[in-house]
Amino acid sequence: MTYTSAVAVVIINQKNEILSLLRSETDDWRPLHWGLPGGHIDEGETPFEAAIRETKEECNLDINPIYAGHIMTDENYKIYLYYAVQYSGDIELSYEHSDFKWYSRERLLEVQNRTPLLYTNVCKAFDERSLNEIK
Repeated sequence: MTYTSAVAVVIINQKNEILSLLRSETDDWRPLHWGLPGGHIDEGETPFEAAIRETKEECNLDINPIYAGHIMTDENYKIYLYYAVQYSGDIELSYEHSDFKWYSRERLLEVQNRTPLLYTNVCKAFDERSLNEIK
C-alpha cells in the first residue's frame, strides 16, 4: 500500500499547552477543523525540512523541531510527528487558518471539529512523562 507522507508539529509553550490551528471556512481539505501546523512533504524535501517550512508558512513561527516518530491514520497518511519547545516569532496565520488556541493535553482531546484521530494519536505518542521530559 502506498501512503501519502506529511508532517505534523506539536508546538508546546511554557505552560505545557499545545498550539492548535483552526482551518479557514474556505479551506478545501477540512474547513473549520482544528489541527496542528503541518502538511504535505514537497518533492525532494525531507520531513524535517517540511516541518520547519510548514510551521513558518502556516503560523510564522521559527522552530527547532525534534523528530518523535510517525503515526498512521485511517486515511492512508504516514504522518511524521515532530515536537518543538524552542520557537520564536509572533503567530501570524496564513490564509489557510482563521484562528489559533493553546490547549492543555487534556483539553485537546475534547476539542470539537478536530481533525479525526490526529490529536488522539498525538497524545498516545506523547505520554505525560515524555511531555515533562522535553520541558
